[in-house]
Amino acid sequence: MLVRVKDPDVNILIPLPNFLVFNWLTALIARRAVMRHAEALRALSYRDYLRLVYALRRSKWKLRGKPLVEVKEQDGTHVVIRL
Repeated sequence: MLVRVKDPDVNILIPLPNFLVFNWLTALIARRAVMRHAEALRALSYRDYLRLVYALRRSKWKLRGKPLVEVKEQDGTHVVIRL
């Protein structure tokens, strides 16, 4: 996974290995964080989070090089997350 943040003042590039991002421990931590902050996602179980993580892991070959998330703001900030 590659996270790139471009700002008029700052250019940040963070490479993250996929096996560290997409595993059962990350799913558990994400679920706990979401349970505290997001009311709409509280209905998802731990098994649902695991399914999401495994689906992303399987699709990394199909999405290779294509942005998973891309955000452009009017102030010049550009965030891209690629698998």
